[in-house]
Amino acid sequence: AMLFLLAGCGFKPAVSWSKIDGPITLVSHTPFNDVERELNSLIQQSLASFDDMPQPDGIRRIELAQLESTIDVISVDSNGRPAEYRIKLEQGATFTIGEAQYTQQFTQQGEYVFDVRDILAYKAQLEQLELTLSKRLAQQIMFAFASRLKISGNP
Repeated sequence: AMLFLLAGCGFKPAVSWSKIDGPITLVSHTPFNDVERELNSLIQQSLASFDDMPQPDGIRRIELAQLESTIDVISVDSNGRPAEYRIKLEQGATFTIGEAQYTQQFTQQGEYVFDVRDILAYKAQLEQLELTLSKRLAQQIMFAFASRLKISGNP
């Protein structure tokens, strides 16, 4: 009843992939980064059992390529110092489902304003933005994987 009430308010459950059964192997070429950690957590939440030892011939496998991170200056202040930055995270993922393999590129980006008067907050702000973008990337990857599973007839 509670979920129905929340759905009426425009709330959508974040984990529509909760029907995945069976193990999913996660392999990362940038181990222990935020995207991998978050994706691992989403796999755990999906009630899929998680393979600690990756099996190359696994039926359900997500392989993460090297995470690419870029920071660009998008504006400068009156003194010519960077004022606004854009951070972009790009993550390639290869999904293996049975005999089929799909490779897809995922991108998340965000902007932040650099306040030279608050130099101490800069690093924390940057880390927080990177974490948020990493969480979004992991969700994107999980949604894409879950939809590929449905298409291939593996609920």
